[in-house]
Formats: sequence, structure tokens, C-alpha cells
Amino acid sequence: MTDWFAPSLRIKGRIWGNVHGADPNIDPTVDAEGDPHRQGGRRVDLLMGMNFFVPTGILKGTRVMMEAGLPVYENLDGPQLSTRWLFSAGVTYSF
Repeated sequence: MTDWFAPSLRIKGRIWGNVHGADPNIDPTVDAEGDPHRQGGRRVDLLMGMNFFVPTGILKGTRVMMEAGLPVYENLDGPQLSTRWLFSAGVTYSF
């Protein structure tokens, strides 16, 4: 939008599979999270962000990024924790 500010909007999809193999010391009948056949899942996130860039001055080359979002679709194969929201932030400097 300007030389110092840019908004962003993105959709992120992720698919992960079950674990191959198993630890013989984990009994899935006692701990459901230890079942290697119930750890896969799928999720789609909607994320919005802001990027700020300093084009001049003493902080020239500094970029501040922030992004937040929510899952719009989630399907877990087992007793995993679901995601309620996401947030990331970062600062970079280029010279």
C-alpha cells in the first residue's frame, strides 16, 4: 500500500500422517495419545498480517511483521489438542 506498510491475507493448509512404528513401552489402551494410528490430521488456517518497513533514518532496513489467524477447518484422527488461534511476530534487519 505504501513504501512502509503492507497488509497480508493468506490461507494455509496442512496435512500430516500417522506415526510409522511404535514404542513398545507405550500401551495405547492406557494412553490413547500413544496410538500411532490416531495421530494424523488436516487443517486449514485463515491468517491476516501486517508488515512495517522503515525506509529511512537510523532504523533503515528494519522490518516488523505480525500475523494472526484462526483455523477454518480442522479434522484430527485421534485425541490430539485442537488449535484455537495462531499468532506470530518477527523483526528483521537488512543492511
